[in-house]
Amino acid sequence: RLTLESGEAYEAIEEHNRGSAENPMTRDELQAKFDENAAALLSRERRRRLIDAVSNLETAADAAALVQLAVAD
Repeated sequence: RLTLESGEAYEAIEEHNRGSAENPMTRDELQAKFDENAAALLSRERRRRLIDAVSNLETAADAAALVQLAVAD
């Protein structure tokens, strides 16, 4: 809800939050959110490698490399 100094009010209701099953984020949106949240802990290169590891998880021999990449620099 947004109320202007004039007293005029605007309200919007989003039934399904962005990122929910009913309103999923695109891959690019999800990657941007990850970058924003992880930037303080992981270098840009580490974030890129982690994104690649997650993207290829189904074909990975094990998850050890992914776990190592997720640990802060």
